[in-house]
Amino acid sequence: MLSSLGPLAVMWHVAFQAYLPAMFFNATMFVFATIVSQSVIYRFHPRLIDCHLRHGLMLRVRLFVYAFVAIDMFWTMRLFIGSPGVTVRFFCEEAWSNADVVVSRLIRLALGG
Repeated sequence: MLSSLGPLAVMWHVAFQAYLPAMFFNATMFVFATIVSQSVIYRFHPRLIDCHLRHGLMLRVRLFVYAFVAIDMFWTMRLFIGSPGVTVRFFCEEAWSNADVVVSRLIRLALGG
């Protein structure tokens, strides 16, 4: 679903070259693609849950894993979107940085640790 929105993203980035609207539009496309894909799964999943209850647990686990993958994907794609005033680069300066490390660091700082 997300790849089918690619041409729309290209048109948006050509028409509006401001940074914050581009980030908001990209996040909106990710949310829209997630809602559509999850609705398709939830439409067909009740039949599986009727067969065996473990499918309900697997649906919750899948949603949890999907959220982590989506956050990491958005973190990786930030290199290609760029940031105002920063030179374009294709490799991160921090070798072991990913979204999970940054989020855990922010949580630890918020909790006073």
